Amino acid sequence: MAIISIDIQGLITLVNRKCCELLGYSEAELLGMDYFGLCPDRDVVEEMREAYYQHVTKNETFPKYFYINLTTRDGKTRIFEWHNNTMKDFEWNTSGIILAGTDMTEYRKSIDERKALRDRLNQSQKMEALGQLSSGIAHDFNNLLATMMGYTELLQEMLEDSKNDSIKSYLGEIYVTGERARDLIEG
Repeated sequence: MAIISIDIQGLITLVNRKCCELLGYSEAELLGMDYFGLCPDRDVVEEMREAYYQHVTKNETFPKYFYINLTTRDGKTRIFEWHNNTMKDFEWNTSGIILAGTDMTEYRKSIDERKALRDRLNQSQKMEALGQLSSGIAHDFNNLLATMMGYTELLQEMLEDSKNDSIKSYLGEIYVTGERARDLIEG
């Protein structure tokens, strides 16, 4: 567990070996460093700094538990889950906070990877369902085409001796169009 304390200005006043190990800094480098300066997200830094300032100067509540990203010496981002307690001086004035944190980087990565796998599985299942649906529609459409083409053939046979060439031509076009539709579905 990483342990770090910060004073009312947000400067690091104490770190344990585990915290130094996780962040890649020596104790001497971390002592006196701006804790909030380790945070890579500038928007979060200002919000956290303001919340911390309100807590230490006006005794407003500060979250007892929170996640925050910190930048390591080599520029990587690590995700920490922090639990904190307010530190008081001998006159019971707030003098800072002490944080006990767990490195959640690998855990959060595994959660993100599982979510990505779940999303891919859901997408695959949707595509499979869509394929089954379109296959069913194609099958039903082929059945309808077969019926239409069958009746067209029957009409053509019935009108074989007829002198009405335009009806024969129309039936021929209907049949050819039905074959193209069938080929389109099967292709």
